[in-house]
Amino acid sequence: MKGHEFIYTQRQERPPVVRQFRFSHHAYIDTAEGVVRWSSNDRIPPEDTLRDMVEQLLITWDVEHASNWKRGFEEQETLTEYRAFRKAHGYTPEELSEMVTAFGPDAKVVDVLTGKTIR
Repeated sequence: MKGHEFIYTQRQERPPVVRQFRFSHHAYIDTAEGVVRWSSNDRIPPEDTLRDMVEQLLITWDVEHASNWKRGFEEQETLTEYRAFRKAHGYTPEELSEMVTAFGPDAKVVDVLTGKTIR
């Protein structure tokens, strides 16, 4: 995988302390951006996970800082895309039915990411 440096790969190559982590996905350092990403979805791990990686000497403070900074921008892009999608497509009948089931037929439901009252 050119441009990527794996933090840990095969089970026998991992330091024993890595087994204490609460996650099972593999992560890699995207050397083009200098950030940590999950192999499964190419997203940057949460701040507490990055801190655990620093404390276990899997990444440096600089990589943690760059990852946290970049994640903020990516989260903003994701929210913008979600809001645009909801504005253009609304909610499916299945989603609306699930809301009635979860909250009851008379409940006011608000999408916390868009601020829009759904029903």
